[in-house]
Amino acid sequence: MTLVEIDLAIDHLFHLYKDIKVLSLGLPGVVKDGCLFMCDFERIKHTDMASHIQKRYDVKVMVENDMNATAYGFYKTHHTEDDTIAYVYFPLNHPCGSGLIINGKILRGHSNFAGELSFLPLGLSRDEQAGLQYISSEFTDLITKMIQVLNCIINPKCIVLSGQKITPPMLTTIENNLRALPTSIHQPQLTYEKDIHESYVKGLIAMGMEAMKGAVDLVSR
Repeated sequence: MTLVEIDLAIDHLFHLYKDIKVLSLGLPGVVKDGCLFMCDFERIKHTDMASHIQKRYDVKVMVENDMNATAYGFYKTHHTEDDTIAYVYFPLNHPCGSGLIINGKILRGHSNFAGELSFLPLGLSRDEQAGLQYISSEFTDLITKMIQVLNCIINPKCIVLSGQKITPPMLTTIENNLRALPTSIHQPQLTYEKDIHESYVKGLIAMGMEAMKGAVDLVSR
């Protein structure tokens, strides 16, 4: 994907819809202040995407990490305001990523690196992790370890798993592995989504709508 291709796609949207006020764009990578510091699309890495689009189209722009948007979309559809969830996606032939929702808010971290589970020191490179998707038992072990890490750090109510190579028998094994742990009383509910698309789109829509409203958070003293 290139910047020219993104511009052409947005041009087409403006041709179809004349009154666009906000654009919500999701991208696979680390996004901070609308700029891509890491991205699976090499030719747009380090691009200040938000500024580019704002100058070209004169609209408000939301640029978000794809997994943050997906987790937020799932949360807005299935959970209440104070819930904490994690959404972990294993794209085919790629290392995993995750989006984290803490008490209804996206956890981005100091430099927007939160959720990059594939960089955990598990003794496996990111490429090796991607390759484990074709070895069911080892892939199951990897997922179990990542769930344990998430549970120890944010103790979510729910962890959503998604990925083409995750099977029902694997999910059963993972749940059994977690029940056998001394910490089983603290384990989250596990949910599986075959495809991230619906949650991803709903998350981007929710972010765009909130940007249009100019959301204000009210906190009690």
